[in-house]
Amino acid sequence: MNNLTPQDLTSSLSVLNYLLDFANANSNVQMREEVEELINQYNEVIEEPDPSDKTILPYNRRDAYSILEYLKLQAEQLSGGKWTDFSDGDIGTIFLRMLAYLADMNNFQIDKVVSELYLSTVTERASAIALASLIGYEPRHYESAYSTITMINNNEDIDIPDGVIIPKYSIFTDSANEIRFYNLEEAVYYNNKAVFDIYQGEHIAHSYTIDNITELGRIYLDEYNIGINTMSLIIDGVTWNRVDDVRYAKGNLCFSVHITVDKVLYIQLPAYWPDYVTRGTNIKLDYLLSNGEDGRVGKNVITKLGAINSQYSSNMLIKECTSSEGGYNPETVEEMKDSIPKHARTMNTIVTINDFEEVGSFVSGISDISALDYNDPASGLIQPDDYYKVYLYVLPDTENYDATDTEALKYRNTIIKDNSDWEFSDMDNVAKDVDIYSQTSVVGNTILLEGILVLYNIDNIIPAIDTGETETSYLMKRVTSFSSEPEKVEYIISSNGNNCTITLNNGWRDLLSDTDRINIYYKQEQILTDIGQKLRDYIDERRLTSLNVTYHDLTIVQPFINIEIYMNKYDINYETIDLKVKSFILNKYSRNNIKIGDPIFSSVICSDILNEFNCIRYCTVEISEDGENWSNKLEVNPTGFIDIIPNYLDGDTLIDKITINKNDYQNKEI
Repeated sequence: MNNLTPQDLTSSLSVLNYLLDFANANSNVQMREEVEELINQYNEVIEEPDPSDKTILPYNRRDAYSILEYLKLQAEQLSGGKWTDFSDGDIGTIFLRMLAYLADMNNFQIDKVVSELYLSTVTERASAIALASLIGYEPRHYESAYSTITMINNNEDIDIPDGVIIPKYSIFTDSANEIRFYNLEEAVYYNNKAVFDIYQGEHIAHSYTIDNITELGRIYLDEYNIGINTMSLIIDGVTWNRVDDVRYAKGNLCFSVHITVDKVLYIQLPAYWPDYVTRGTNIKLDYLLSNGEDGRVGKNVITKLGAINSQYSSNMLIKECTSSEGGYNPETVEEMKDSIPKHARTMNTIVTINDFEEVGSFVSGISDISALDYNDPASGLIQPDDYYKVYLYVLPDTENYDATDTEALKYRNTIIKDNSDWEFSDMDNVAKDVDIYSQTSVVGNTILLEGILVLYNIDNIIPAIDTGETETSYLMKRVTSFSSEPEKVEYIISSNGNNCTITLNNGWRDLLSDTDRINIYYKQEQILTDIGQKLRDYIDERRLTSLNVTYHDLTIVQPFINIEIYMNKYDINYETIDLKVKSFILNKYSRNNIKIGDPIFSSVICSDILNEFNCIRYCTVEISEDGENWSNKLEVNPTGFIDIIPNYLDGDTLIDKITINKNDYQNKEI
């Protein structure tokens, strides 16, 4: 009796048996007689069928139909075979159907509750957040899209003095005033121009006191769709920096943002917050309510100024606005299912090579990442004597935001590349600065750059020809001596003290059109964009080993594929087979299936095509990186990434880098 559990008292009979045992144990004759009488009455009312006649309902057959059939058998047995009519019009049958329905719904709710306890079966966001919190994983929340805007003076008669400020939280909109952007920092005019970043959302400002801070150092927020990359916390005039988690942050004056399972956001202050916040302390919080992915805009969509508090606002004009970057919705349940196991494996620290690769899933804006151990002899890299080193190769998120500006978008999150990997289309993204020269502004064949070598190494000065069209613009060719018949503009670069001279080959103007110009880009050893900086900060906060981490952007290779198909020309698929094969290749060899450094074999593509399409009797596949030198294999080194799907499409047709020629199999000699 001491081992009795609540489950033992789930029926009237079990309670009576318990009381009977209690009476016997205590030698209570009167109680025993009364309980025995109750048990006899119970057995007369409840006539249990013979156990051998019971039909047991399997635990995995708890749907309404199975339950109804089970209830019919039980009803027939409990009635001693008297209830055999289970027609739809019978009131008893209706009652059994209702019980079966209720039991089915109850079983569904039980299964639903159980499924929400496991990551593999969870479907509710609140449950996924709760599971993530068990291992300290913080799902991604809203992030506002941002663009870079260039403002100029639209009045040639009145200069805007250097130092004129565009106040932060000034408003910028599209032509229909349907979407708003704000600058989060003050922008300054210089030489009649101001260049700065703007973020999508609606500005919200709050003021708090010490009474708004809980004992755990939290400030709970009223809004949900807050772009956390727009949050600004100022305490008594001092700006506190946002970090991923104050528990792992280095230094003082920081805060992190978290969300509860009830979808309530809160600011978490570090443990030392009482040293800075007292009675009378002024706490100011600003942020933007974000549209997430819906807040992304294309190039030059933002064209109008809102009210700018400046006497020169009437002279200010938006000249250019880039396509937006970023802009993210909260992490979905399916995304969390992928990220949480990675976080569990690393436990918020970075030690192994796999740890370095998996951090890419925790930093928004990165599509893929590959880590190469500098100390691995198989890597072929020179091993340093004093420290370990890791190369990180990063593939930015290249989702197509603006179909009219795809070439520039492909590299919009570029982290600095080696000079040999540069393409003109990504120059504006990776160059620190640029000087622009028209043909008429160049005297003779030389360009003098005064005092430039104080800031830049001579090898990091890169001239390029800008034709105004990405496809025909190109880098100049650096030589030590000019060739007799140059293919494009050659140059020799030399130094004299801090000055630098670029000498062009004779007749360089004959290679250009009248409107072409010369752009000189100044490259720095490592220029991290917003995405690169977020990645570096994330790693620096969590790595345990002493590693020197170097960041590189990937070289994206978009190969040409030439396919010869042989089949019966009278087959019903003959007219459409080329489109079907293109679609198959795009899906089979998409970015999701091809990883960093993966090779593509023509023999494998051939085999896949023949297995997929029975109507094709024979085929050949040739792969090329440049469209001329065909090979059986396209292999990209660890710094490369094969992208079979370029960012541009030709109307409703598939990409033009896949060429398919159809042939009559009857005329093929094999």
